[in-house]
Amino acid sequence: MSDRFERALNKTLKAGAARIDQRTRDDLARRRRDALDLAENTRSRTWLWMPGGAVAAAIVAALLAQPYVGKQTLPLVEADTADVDMELLLAEDSLELYEDLEFYEWLDVAGDAG
Repeated sequence: MSDRFERALNKTLKAGAARIDQRTRDDLARRRRDALDLAENTRSRTWLWMPGGAVAAAIVAALLAQPYVGKQTLPLVEADTADVDMELLLAEDSLELYEDLEFYEWLDVAGDAG
């Protein structure tokens, strides 16, 4: 089936090409040459991008591999606050305080603002 289709297609294309005038054929041939030349020139310049990509990848790798400069320490919690927090965590009281914790935080911030 495909062989018969290919032969019919080839015959149709050749018949169509025979009906094209010489001026159009010349124009198509010129455009084909121009496209092939452009493709060849583009392909020959592609290798110039490879070293640039390798250099960019090396820079990114060096930056990521570099140890963190200017190490920052985490802020230490004051002992009084830590004791209070531990007492809250170990307390067996009801959880009402924790349920309304966001409200108390908002109240604290709103009190400072006003």
